[in-house]
Amino acid sequence: MEGALALAKFGQHEEAIAEFQGLLRRGIMPVVTARHILRCYFSLSLPYAAVAQFKDWSASQTLAKEDLRYVRRFLEEALHEKDFKEHLPSLLGEAPARAKNDTRDDDLKISAIRIHFTAGPFQGESIERDVICQLGNLVSIVIPERRRDVANAFRIGSRLDRVQCYSPITVFMGQGIVARKSKVERGPQQGDHIVDISIEEEKSR
Repeated sequence: MEGALALAKFGQHEEAIAEFQGLLRRGIMPVVTARHILRCYFSLSLPYAAVAQFKDWSASQTLAKEDLRYVRRFLEEALHEKDFKEHLPSLLGEAPARAKNDTRDDDLKISAIRIHFTAGPFQGESIERDVICQLGNLVSIVIPERRRDVANAFRIGSRLDRVQCYSPITVFMGQGIVARKSKVERGPQQGDHIVDISIEEEKSR
């Protein structure tokens, strides 16, 4: 715990998240550890990643229901401070509140993205991946284990300047920020990496 806290204190949030995740898997101070993970995402200005992380914990039952209550309260307060509008999954039969004029169902669905690398070891190259999940403007893609070199190029908080997005009705160019990266621990996709990217539509000049 002290090592993970030190990493966060000195701004190494990606490394801190990885350390905290390891502590959480071992069941060490789950509420405290989960809150530190969420703090790191907010320090990286990635609220969508914090929400997605909480939903993962809820779906996978990583945290006990009572622990989820405490963590959700912390997350709701943090989202409120950032004036971020998002719904968290209901717990113990609670009905999720809906904001007025909610239009999230109308968000543009992205089916695939093409990333044009403008820096780093893959500068000048492109990769195209299907989107396996979308939460608002946060999309998830899979990088196969055999391309771990590509997976290593995605660092939490790094910016992707050219991301071409495909939807059933349009194609547009945007920018992205790497929000999360995790490794599949079991199942047929064991070893693959799941990368979450926050998409921002490119502003017209």
